[in-house]
Amino acid sequence: MTMREIARQCELPESTLRVWRDEFEVFLPAVGEGKRRRYPESTQEQLMKLVAWKKSGMPSEQIRRELAKRGSSKEKTLRRTTESQLEEVLVLMRAQASELAALRAEVGELRRQANQQRKPEAFESVISTVEVACREAV
Repeated sequence: MTMREIARQCELPESTLRVWRDEFEVFLPAVGEGKRRRYPESTQEQLMKLVAWKKSGMPSEQIRRELAKRGSSKEKTLRRTTESQLEEVLVLMRAQASELAALRAEVGELRRQANQQRKPEAFESVISTVEVACREAV
């Protein structure tokens, strides 16, 4: 059902219903965007209640509380979606952490092997060459 159809049903100007819809949008799930936006039956019922509450003079904060009690809101859906995305990120990070640990172990092993292959005589000759060069420079 479109906003125009709901406004006619409520005997309310469409512009007024749109203002109220925008004010409480987080509680009023819709399908589609722009002129193609449609409201499922559960949202239509919420809009009808919203109109009745507004007409009776109920404050907006109290309406928010009532809508929050009564049904699924976009906020709840968004929270669930965000939580599932965070879970996916966490799984990926754990996989990367274990891969990083394996790489660290491999680097450690390569360092150990490199240290075993080094010959102290080669270092001694380099050190003596550097020492000689330092003495000559002074």
